[in-house]
Amino acid sequence: MTSGASEKKIVPHSMFHNDLKTYVRCYDLGRRKFLDLVVGRIQEIFGDEGSAPAECLREFDDDWNTYLSLELVVHPRVQHKKAIESDMQMTDGIKVVEVRKSLAHYWLRRWCVDCSATASMTDKSFQLHLAQWERTHNFTTFADIRNHPFADRVFLHVQNLAKRLSYIAFISYAVFVHY
Repeated sequence: MTSGASEKKIVPHSMFHNDLKTYVRCYDLGRRKFLDLVVGRIQEIFGDEGSAPAECLREFDDDWNTYLSLELVVHPRVQHKKAIESDMQMTDGIKVVEVRKSLAHYWLRRWCVDCSATASMTDKSFQLHLAQWERTHNFTTFADIRNHPFADRVFLHVQNLAKRLSYIAFISYAVFVHY
C-alpha cells in the first residue's frame, strides 16, 4: 500500500488474480498513469457516463501490452542444482518465462527469484536468480521488486471475476474510495 484512503477516478481495462488478492489494472485519471489496485480495498463504486479518453484504454498501456522473456537460473548458492533444474523443467540450466511487463514484479516475488545483480540474497527460499538482471534493472516495473519470499503469485488469465465488480467492464469510468 502506497497511500491511505483516497477517491480515485479510473478507467479499468483488466483484472488479474494472485493467490491472495484480485487486482484491477486501470488508468488513474488523477495521477495520469496506469496502475494496479487491490479489489478488496475498494469501498464504493460510482459509474460515470461518457466515453473514456483514448489514452486511458488498454491498447495504450505499454507495460500491460509488453511481454518480457525472463531468464531464470538456479541460484549460485544452491547446492543441488540438478534437482532445481529438474523441478523447474530447465533446458541447459535456464528457464524462460513469458510475463507481462506490468505483472513481472508480482511473479518474481512469488517465485522467490533473487533479482539482485550479484545473486546476493542468502535466504534459502531463493532458489532462482534472474539471469539477465543487467537487461531488466532499468525497467520501471522492476523498481517495485522486493525480494520477499511470501509475496503474491500472479495468474495472468482469470476467468471468474469478483461478482461485485463484474459490471465494471460495462462502464467507461469508475469513481471509488480505495484505501
